[in-house]
Amino acid sequence: NLLIAGTTYSPNFPISSNAFQLAYGGSGDAFLVKVTAQGTSLMQSTYIGGASYDFGKGVATDRAGNAIVVG
Repeated sequence: NLLIAGTTYSPNFPISSNAFQLAYGGSGDAFLVKVTAQGTSLMQSTYIGGASYDFGKGVATDRAGNAIVVG
């Protein structure tokens, strides 16, 4: 699977029902998306941010497979 981090300014971003953060914080939020290895199907996605500008600049995983987003 692929993990993608970035920034969105959309309150209509496709967010998973089991997301870490369901609601858009405003002014731009970081996001984390997990897609299939082929990049054809969305598996999970979440906003990451508050009321100010938040940027997703990179993503890595730890040994347990947990995602770490930086920005």
